[in-house]
Amino acid sequence: MDQLDLAIQATAMNAPGGMKGLAQKMGVNHQTLINKCNPNSETHRLTLREAMAMMLNTGDVQILEVLASELGYTVEPKASRAAKDLMAAVLSANAEHGDVGRAIQDAFADGRLTPREVAKVRDEVGEAKAALDALLDTVVTLHKERTVG
Repeated sequence: MDQLDLAIQATAMNAPGGMKGLAQKMGVNHQTLINKCNPNSETHRLTLREAMAMMLNTGDVQILEVLASELGYTVEPKASRAAKDLMAAVLSANAEHGDVGRAIQDAFADGRLTPREVAKVRDEVGEAKAALDALLDTVVTLHKERTVG
């Protein structure tokens, strides 16, 4: 039994409502899910889409964490990037957009474009993208909170 098998089994067994409740949420046969989550079963295997459905229905991402670890990555929730306040996220995105414009204006002020100026523009665009991602995460989080809660 490897870490992935253990994560699959634990996710299913610790699901709210147990495996039976999880099977109902996923729209699969209870016994089939038991077989697919049994690390000793050679005939039944969980598909990637079923693993995703398990994680979405339980909120337990240990399967993803094992996969990421095996591939040399770590898992960080997007929500951690989300700004706590929508207005702060909007203002941050606007400020970063302004920084991009200033970097481009400065770069072309003397009529030449140096590698250092290109790097500065690239950095500012990266920061603007991150700010826009945080803004989007904030909006999506607010939408989920208001439609679920």
